[in-house]
Amino acid sequence: MSLLHATWLTQSEDLLSDNSPVLFLWADKWQIVTPKEVKTSPCPHPYSLSSKQLKNWMEQKKILPKESIDGTACLTLPSKSSLQRKKAHNENSFEGDQIWAILPLLAGEATPKNYELWPWKIDGLTLTALEASKWLTKLPLSHKDSDLSEEILWWTHLQRWSLSLIANGLWLPQIELKNNESQQHRARWIPLLNQEDERKRLEAFTQKMPFAVMCANPWRDKGKERNNKRKPKSKTSISTPNPVASSIVKQERNVVINILEEIIDSQLRKDFQNDVLNLDPLLSAWQIALGSTNGFIDLSDENIKRLEKATRNWKEALYPNLKDAKTCLELIPPTEDQTLWHLHFLLQAESNPSLTISAAKVWGIDSNRIDIGEVKIEQPSEILLEGLGRALQIFPAIERGLEAPTPHMMELSPAEAFIFIKTAAQQLRDNGIGVILPKSLSQGVSSRLGLTIKAEL
Repeated sequence: MSLLHATWLTQSEDLLSDNSPVLFLWADKWQIVTPKEVKTSPCPHPYSLSSKQLKNWMEQKKILPKESIDGTACLTLPSKSSLQRKKAHNENSFEGDQIWAILPLLAGEATPKNYELWPWKIDGLTLTALEASKWLTKLPLSHKDSDLSEEILWWTHLQRWSLSLIANGLWLPQIELKNNESQQHRARWIPLLNQEDERKRLEAFTQKMPFAVMCANPWRDKGKERNNKRKPKSKTSISTPNPVASSIVKQERNVVINILEEIIDSQLRKDFQNDVLNLDPLLSAWQIALGSTNGFIDLSDENIKRLEKATRNWKEALYPNLKDAKTCLELIPPTEDQTLWHLHFLLQAESNPSLTISAAKVWGIDSNRIDIGEVKIEQPSEILLEGLGRALQIFPAIERGLEAPTPHMMELSPAEAFIFIKTAAQQLRDNGIGVILPKSLSQGVSSRLGLTIKAEL
């Protein structure tokens, strides 16, 4: 029995010439093997299929991608180690010395409590983001096929989500500045996650992301380097001062966003038709780059910085950068003998909306870090003020609550509370502001909020 896996490679010898990430397909199979001796370079994975075997197996199952490239990757995988007696020259006899040996877990094997993470060299197939999206579209969205791993299912749902974002027009063109001299500036398409439902999907994908999705190590085969001199030597390739190591990627939303960006960018780029007639030269160069294969844009440093700043401001006005927490407004109804409502300012954890902390506590801390449950928040006061500033643009009445040096709550009249619930609440949520309404008004607001009439005979 074989099990197919899919891992995202962001640093590898098998990346494209423009250093774009690729999807790496590989499979492991149940078979009898011997533990591998620990060395200073990744050991070949004893259960994995070769690239040729993988192609034949996928062709039999009718899931072979149309365009793929044979590749090799170094992946960090759960493993078990033990001390083994070293074999002598005669295979039937053993020497007295012991060696440290490791073995990856079998496909589908339950992960024990005591396990180790070790890097393994694995052969497979690499797909560009565009080819990966085409291939994933043809796969099922459920576990009907026992030969597909859990991360394959995760990938198929992520692909469907990208199609939904494109269909709903939730995307923006942007400029990506180069990180070093060897790279070029690029024009890119990115997802626009400015709606509450889309951000909830993002958190769900982040929390459910399988370990194998991002388990690749930056590693380069020195033997292949000698045969392929066109590729520059990677600073992260393994050498004597940089020995073999394992890598663990945390389940962070930025990881999922980066993958989503590559998939959406590849799909929008292939169908984009530019119209550069009567356009400013700056915008003309941008449009041409958005429809090109690699997205490279050739402009002077001054012009590219102007364009990057304009697109960044455009994005931030619609969709601020996601952080571990966001500003939240909690509406408290009046008691029986009062008429004024209370609006409390809070910080709310992005990954778990049930975790909140009052603005009063935020102002009371002396450090630039605060914990909301198990979530650690950097610069909480800046996040709170930035969110209140955006909330002010949607709900102007909040200006009264910002007059204090350390704003933490304010009072609302019944008319202001009505506007907040009926019109502002959803707009605030779609702009990255959390809103907590009284339970009696959270569902079916229209039938519960209105006038109360008392009549006497």
